[in-house]
Amino acid sequence: MLRSLGPYVGAIVLWGALAGCVLAPRRTLAAWRAAGHARSLFSDIQEPYEQLLQLRIGELRALLGVPQAGLADCEPRLHAGAPA
Repeated sequence: MLRSLGPYVGAIVLWGALAGCVLAPRRTLAAWRAAGHARSLFSDIQEPYEQLLQLRIGELRALLGVPQAGLADCEPRLHAGAPA
């Protein structure tokens, strides 16, 4: 999959995954498992970019095989340092 991205974008994706493994390994592994069945925007989608930009989040999730409610298994909340 990374070969189709080119060296620059592939390096960004790879470093992001490695940083996730170092900084939040349990969350990174959980995200990897949860997204195992989903499709990738990098190479699997054949729709033109401009058409993808017009989609709503729910439509894009359906196209990629992601559940309508997303992958999170908890209620959305702000971090402790966020302004109220």
